[in-house]
Amino acid sequence: ELMERLFTDANLLDVWEARRDELDTPGILWDDVLSLGEQQRLQFCRLFWHAEWYSRHHEDSDDGFFAVLDESSASMDTSSELKVYKACRERNLGYLSVAHRPTVIQFHNKILHFTFDKDRELCCRLRDAAEMALESAAQIHNEGLQNEEWRPQNTRRAMSKTRRGVGGLCNQSFSSLTGLCNTPVHDGNDEDDEFEM
Repeated sequence: ELMERLFTDANLLDVWEARRDELDTPGILWDDVLSLGEQQRLQFCRLFWHAEWYSRHHEDSDDGFFAVLDESSASMDTSSELKVYKACRERNLGYLSVAHRPTVIQFHNKILHFTFDKDRELCCRLRDAAEMALESAAQIHNEGLQNEEWRPQNTRRAMSKTRRGVGGLCNQSFSSLTGLCNTPVHDGNDEDDEFEM
């Protein structure tokens, strides 16, 4: 069924299974029923429906379907965010994302990166997404190393990190940020160092 597939693509299969008979019931305050992350995933479900409707009704057109995604995954968990962006890619949707979370970088080709210069003037530059993803992963890794120095040693945390493989860059954060693994990463220093993955 179309709706079940769309809910699955938006990582909402559990909501579909629990609530499919209530979708048209009047009086349900869905913003009280669904979490913010679920509400955002529901927006992707609607986006997928509209994209498929557009494709069916404009088969002869060369015009594509385009979406502007403004902080559209900010309240989602990382796995849901990855799933909905992968679904956008699989549908060949054109999209522009406004996001603060670096995990969406991997689903883009170019990044318009805004920063403030030393005089506090707003600047922007167009950057390659793959390059920026690797740079962000290295920065996250280095910040994690610096933060560990300030925390007292916690035996349970140290054991947990060893099991998860936090010691190298090939961990869940790096993989979800870049979609890559087993790729050398340079941290931006002049030294010729690489991180093992």
